[in-house]
Amino acid sequence: MDASVSLEILLLGALMGLLGQGARAVAGLKTMTDDAQTMGLSPNDLFQAARLFVSLAIGVLVGLAAALIYLAGDPGSAAKPDWHILLGFAAAGYAGTDFLEAFISKYLAPPVQPGAKAAALLQRAPMPAPVPATAKALVYSVILQLEPGQQLTDDTLLKNLGWDDYESLDVLRWHINQRQWHGVVLAQGALANCTKVSDVTAVVTAALPKGQPPAAQPKPTPSTPTV
Repeated sequence: MDASVSLEILLLGALMGLLGQGARAVAGLKTMTDDAQTMGLSPNDLFQAARLFVSLAIGVLVGLAAALIYLAGDPGSAAKPDWHILLGFAAAGYAGTDFLEAFISKYLAPPVQPGAKAAALLQRAPMPAPVPATAKALVYSVILQLEPGQQLTDDTLLKNLGWDDYESLDVLRWHINQRQWHGVVLAQGALANCTKVSDVTAVVTAALPKGQPPAAQPKPTPSTPTV
């Protein structure tokens, strides 16, 4: 096969891979905008230009790989790729990127270092305390450990505590999990939609293992006076 034809097919594969990944990126940006509105943030707070660039670059590479596979598998007709083949290159760029990003994030990406604000909260190690009787008491106890002296109510806004970003809320989740209260384990992002203290209490209550409600505090047994 003519080298110029092969080069043309490789270029088409790269461009269609970029197109497929671009379509995926547009859908991701729409989801990011919706998530930012839900959390009361600006989309700029969640947007990462470097990640978008890397995703597009991976789409190009996946499209190239698909074109190479096509050339190796059917060299006789590869000189005339039709629109089905081009759509296949774009689909490879759309779907193959998910696999590569998952592999990179799991095995190759360096561990994420917490920001200065989150690091400061993490340094406040949990202090020994009596086991709270209710989810509300647990949440109040953890918040007061992190922000001593606050006057809390159920309607206290988390942004008034400086916790209006995903990172700080995830640190709060980590401290709640450290208490190991009645087997409650909050998943990452569980507090992302919380805006006030009562929302956090509701999430903790919902995370209680079913069939295992918090044990009631035993009532003190009155002592019998001795004669």
